[in-house]
Amino acid sequence: MLRKKKKEKEKKVRKKCLNERETLSYEQQILDNNKQLSRLRSRNEELEHEVKVITKKLEQLKEDRSDVVAHLKRNLEGKIEEARELSERLLALEELRKQEQADYKKKESAMELEYRTMESNLSAEVKLAAGKLNALEDWRLARLDLMHKFEVQEEQIAKQEESHKTTLYETEKSVIIAKAKMQKEMEERLKQLAQEFKEATNIRIADMMHNTVRRNIALNHELNTMLKVCEDLETKSAECKENDRLLRLQCELFENEAKIALKDAMRQQRVIHNLAQEHINMVLEYGRIQRENVRFNNYERLMNEYRAICAASEQKTKMLERQLQETKKAREEILTEVRNKCEEFDKLNETLKEAKRCVLEALQCYSESHEYIRHVCIHLDRCDVIAIMESESIIKSQAGEADAILNDDLEFWMTRLPAPLKDISIIHLAIPGSHNTMTYTIQKHNDVGPDEPAFIRTLGRYCSFIAKPIILNWSITQCDDIKQQLNGGIRYLDLRVATKSRDKAVYFLHGLYGSEISKPLLDIADWLTSHANEIIILDFQHFYAFTDNDHYRFIEKIQRIFSGKMCPVSAKFDHLTLQWLVAKRYQMFVIYRNVYAQNYSNLWPSALWRTVWPNTVSVNELINFLNRELQRRPFDIAFVSQCLLTPNTPYVMKHPCATLKKNLMPLCQKQILYWIGEKEPGRGRLNIVIADFVSNGNFLFSKTVIQSNMKLLRKSTEIS
Repeated sequence: MLRKKKKEKEKKVRKKCLNERETLSYEQQILDNNKQLSRLRSRNEELEHEVKVITKKLEQLKEDRSDVVAHLKRNLEGKIEEARELSERLLALEELRKQEQADYKKKESAMELEYRTMESNLSAEVKLAAGKLNALEDWRLARLDLMHKFEVQEEQIAKQEESHKTTLYETEKSVIIAKAKMQKEMEERLKQLAQEFKEATNIRIADMMHNTVRRNIALNHELNTMLKVCEDLETKSAECKENDRLLRLQCELFENEAKIALKDAMRQQRVIHNLAQEHINMVLEYGRIQRENVRFNNYERLMNEYRAICAASEQKTKMLERQLQETKKAREEILTEVRNKCEEFDKLNETLKEAKRCVLEALQCYSESHEYIRHVCIHLDRCDVIAIMESESIIKSQAGEADAILNDDLEFWMTRLPAPLKDISIIHLAIPGSHNTMTYTIQKHNDVGPDEPAFIRTLGRYCSFIAKPIILNWSITQCDDIKQQLNGGIRYLDLRVATKSRDKAVYFLHGLYGSEISKPLLDIADWLTSHANEIIILDFQHFYAFTDNDHYRFIEKIQRIFSGKMCPVSAKFDHLTLQWLVAKRYQMFVIYRNVYAQNYSNLWPSALWRTVWPNTVSVNELINFLNRELQRRPFDIAFVSQCLLTPNTPYVMKHPCATLKKNLMPLCQKQILYWIGEKEPGRGRLNIVIADFVSNGNFLFSKTVIQSNMKLLRKSTEIS
């Protein structure tokens, strides 16, 4: 019995132990389930909050999408309409240009043919007129001789007439006297005869009468011959007068023909002058047509840019649509996940309810023998600390060679060049220059220049408080005045000039108008006077709103300011060394990139100083462009490398508050200095190098370019 009781007690104790273990395990499961339930509820709340946030974002995205799509559609329609209008205008302008070009070519060929035929005709007529003039000169000499002879003959005739008159008078007088005497004698004789008749015979009277009759007949014959001689003399005098009148008429005719020939020659000369003027006008018109072609090409480039912008906007709209579709898919996925989580929560609630029911039943079964175990709260302290360290290493490259030689005194670097380098042509030396040298004279209140498109000029006129600061930020390329740049080693000056409609002065410009040209040019002349062995290159790149009179006045001013300092034009550069220029006292090259340069012997044309414009905002494209153009450089002319970035209209629209100095200049400065350091001057190599903001880093750009000339000296010493 005792054993049975002991066994029963042991069984009860085991059952109690088992029941206690089960309750502990159930309680632990309940605690775990409650914790999991709390976590799931918190996760459910977080997910619901995220769903609300996502729905709000989705609604906001829908609204933004509709706004963006509407805005993009409006922009796209506007751009498409603009592109359509521009394309129509471009097609119309292209057709008009082709038609005008064809008309001009026809007109030019017709005028050229007419000019040639007229030139040949005029040359023949000029030769004929010259022959006529020579013949007229001979006629004039013959006329003078005939006139002289005629005057002599007139004098002789006058003398003969006087002598004839005197002789006629004497003869008539003598005849009358003789008649009177003869009459008296005859009367006396008749009286005597009458007396003698009375005394003589009839025969004697007949003989005497016969003798007197014969004498009278002889006297009558003499008088008739004298009258014939007088008549002959009168007819000869009349013939001489008629000949004189005819000769006078011929002289007048010859003089009239000479005057007509002179008038024809003058008229032909005027026609030749008009043809030459028309030829010059045609050349100018051809230049204007070329400029129109360039402008049409710019319009085409703008059209391509606008098309690219439209394509980019279309791509952006497609990307936004894809993002909206992705957000829709993500929302659907989140909603499906939330539904799945809700289903899991329902299943967990059911399992928890089932577990609670089981626990309650177990507690009811064993409530009499066991006490409830207090719940033990487990506090989990999670202290995870994450430390993030970032390190940056900045490598600064310094141009060690640029501070070694010639950089202590940039003001006189040409004067202090070694003697071997002074015997090298200037197109084989490395010369630093500044891009848009005179932009430091630009002020914010100045007018927008004619180098900008028409819509920018309109903005500058009507929205100057917005447009002009933006144009100013992208127009200024130099901060130092001209004397500071020259003292910093700059020897090539890039200049752009324009006139204004309200006065006849000439101004510098780049986007906005700068100062009037006189004072900066006089400063350059003064600087050259105080630096006798330094050479400067003035490059007048562009001329805006210039007429023929403006060109004439501007060139006269340049020649007046730099009188005696300008080097004359030469087809070859071999002899143009620093030593030769100093010996000849030439200190300046003036490049005049216009057709008027051909009329002056000291204005260099554009063909002898090649310069190319990169026109890019990418540094890699700039470096590739410089390498490519330097490889194509001609050997026998000067070459300008433009180491600079140029902002286009889309770039400026994306960065309206930026500036050229803060945004584009830092991007390319190090790469440009590295590129210059890799190159060396010489035949077909580096020559003139220009950049923006040349004074940065205490004129480090000038030092780097000037120092590259020492490579020529080292190369020559190695060869020797």
